[in-house]
Amino acid sequence: MRTAALAAALALCAGPARALDAAPSTAPVSGVEASTAPAKPKYLPPAEVRQAVYTLNLLAERGGEVPAEKLAAFLPELAKFNSRLEELLGRGLLEDAAARDAQDALKTFRNAIQLYYAAFNKYPENPEALVPGYLPAVPELRLAGHAPSAAVKVTDASRDGEPAKAAGDSGGWLYFYGAGANSGLLLIDCTHKDPGGQEFAAY
Repeated sequence: MRTAALAAALALCAGPARALDAAPSTAPVSGVEASTAPAKPKYLPPAEVRQAVYTLNLLAERGGEVPAEKLAAFLPELAKFNSRLEELLGRGLLEDAAARDAQDALKTFRNAIQLYYAAFNKYPENPEALVPGYLPAVPELRLAGHAPSAAVKVTDASRDGEPAKAAGDSGGWLYFYGAGANSGLLLIDCTHKDPGGQEFAAY
């Protein structure tokens, strides 16, 4: 996310928009009183959190301008900081975010595969070939129980049975290619379940 976009996103956290004075009122349904409870305000991150987000975003964008030896010396401290943040957020929030991000990454990756097919009337032998023409990079998955992974495992599309049953548990991607109805299909190679009880391979 660019700094300007980040600032705009944080600005949206400042609170609910005020109701328009000219908004028409509606009569309550017979026998039901109109609710007078105020809308719950949106969460505004404390100034320290906003500053941390800003500086980390700047480091991600322009870290290449920092002397390599200074950045290398800082990374162990950053790893400790990340561990503390994960403890603070807790397993539930982290798993919810991982599931949401995995769904978004899968949608983006699948869309790129379909764009390639529309252009060449065939699927790529390996979706890593979509970089950089259709994707800036292979999307990285960060699933509970796995190290972050953007690895792609290519398997034979002629496999019989449900595609999800071919999934292992690498925490990366599983791609089907070759002669068969499943050619071009991309799955998440993970048999763990998301917070809603669905296997990631079944997305």
